[in-house]
Amino acid sequence: TTFTLPVELVARLRTLAHETGTSLYMICLAAFGLLLGRHASQDDISIGSPVTARPSAALEHVMGTFVNTVVMRLDLSGSPTVRELLARARRVTLDALARADVPFEQVVAGVTGPRDPSREPLFQTMLIVHQGPGPHLALDGSATTTQVAVTKGTAANSLKVTVGSTTTDNIAVAAVATVTAAEMASALDQGLAAAS
Repeated sequence: TTFTLPVELVARLRTLAHETGTSLYMICLAAFGLLLGRHASQDDISIGSPVTARPSAALEHVMGTFVNTVVMRLDLSGSPTVRELLARARRVTLDALARADVPFEQVVAGVTGPRDPSREPLFQTMLIVHQGPGPHLALDGSATTTQVAVTKGTAANSLKVTVGSTTTDNIAVAAVATVTAAEMASALDQGLAAAS
């Protein structure tokens, strides 16, 4: 399920981000976490998120993508206000990014206890926020690349939400789930509208 947020809502979200010292990612994390918490009746929500970074200066000139997954563990206890929840999302994001160079496999290996092989070990939901230019990239005017979606046929997570700018004023949200994607996308849209 894909939907586009109204231009007015995007403007309000950007204003809210500026006022609270947060980013679009942090606002989406807070809204998505709140949505998941309400649906699951849980106060402790873990959401996976990919980060791109070069783990060392020696790799700065190496061509290719360096992606790691970090876990954003959001505390929803105590019925926080929107601004309190955004402050929590900001703190969680900055803490996770500070440790983004630790390989996800190493984090999983450090977790004790029996694993359920039918589920991801630390989270069942993924949030991906693309900020910046769209998927079209020109190289030296002589070559052009276009992003191509690849379908694997099975979902790696129970729910994956991707947020990305389609223009400077529009933000598209896509939800891919094994269950009730349309319902979750609609609730996320309503939650973002209420937060702004």
